Amino acid sequence: MKVTFWLLDLNYEAKAERPEISIWGISASGERILIIDRNMPSYFYAISKEETEPVKLVEEIKEGDFPSITKLEAVERKFFGRPVKAVKVYCNEPNAISEYAKEIRKLEDAKDCLEDDIRHAMRYLIDNNIVPCGWHEVEATETDRISDIKTEKSYLAKTTPKLVEKTDAPKLRILGFSTIYYSHEGTPKPERNPVVIISTATNCGDQKQFMADEDRKDKHILEEFMSHIQEFDPDIIVGYGVNGQHWSYLTERCKKSGLHLYVDRTRAEPHTSVYSHVSLTWRTNLDLSDYIEEFQEIKVKTLENFADFLGVMKIEDRTTIEDIDIADYWDDKTKRETLRKYSMDNTRCIMGITDAVLDFASQLSNLVGLPLD
Repeated sequence: MKVTFWLLDLNYEAKAERPEISIWGISASGERILIIDRNMPSYFYAISKEETEPVKLVEEIKEGDFPSITKLEAVERKFFGRPVKAVKVYCNEPNAISEYAKEIRKLEDAKDCLEDDIRHAMRYLIDNNIVPCGWHEVEATETDRISDIKTEKSYLAKTTPKLVEKTDAPKLRILGFSTIYYSHEGTPKPERNPVVIISTATNCGDQKQFMADEDRKDKHILEEFMSHIQEFDPDIIVGYGVNGQHWSYLTERCKKSGLHLYVDRTRAEPHTSVYSHVSLTWRTNLDLSDYIEEFQEIKVKTLENFADFLGVMKIEDRTTIEDIDIADYWDDKTKRETLRKYSMDNTRCIMGITDAVLDFASQLSNLVGLPLD
């Protein structure tokens, strides 16, 4: 059967001695789907010395200890416009490529290795002209849903997805959040300072706040926050400064309470990816602080200034509290409502900025071929 989908994200794992690409997308009918593609081999190039024929390098590699290599192919390529003789080295374990390339460089007939630093998921995009935030078609068969993965349908790809001309984006579910930490001792530390407020908003108009107990125990608000995310099931989770602070902070606070921070669609914790951003499997984690750097007119890079510059919320119209005063506002019950409003204003700013920049971000992702996060 032919499946048409809009690509949100993808990743790979090595399973059963072969790389497996997981494509997370939204179908033309609006279903959240998973497509598994096991057809893409992983490879890199070993360059032979000028005076050496590639066949000699092939034999030398065969004599080495490289159990994950499945095929060696002598090829001709161009390097900075100059023809070079190379060996295309196929592996069934992408994670072994870096170490193999390091060892092959030491061989007598090898001059260098190239493309060993390209991640398998990125190679999949490049080689097949597949782009994030774009529509594709693939021949696939429907499979049973995989346990612990939140998806409406799962497919096994029979062919490589092909890009199709279709410009309208599907209706995405977006959730924005901001957090308030309690600290009288300066910069909050997750090992000692609790989360007292988490404010959330969605692009469906829902707004929720989760509050700590009077004794500032935050286990239940962390549980409620995770439950709300799983119930709303967003495609994109957006915040400000989440890569540098908030995801790691919330992860540590969950550990303090004996919890795991499950906010993705596979019951895995947030993890730092190769680009130093935090990845949430099958959800896009969008950090607006990455985008403020593109606005040179904003001299002080804060959420309030970003929202003010874009006309989302003027500084004079929002509640403002200095970080050093947050604990005092929490302790004083007459001021706590002001603190709640301050927290929700932050989330409203996040959602307003997202609405202003998301089309730009999606088009940029589609143009350069990097996933939205």
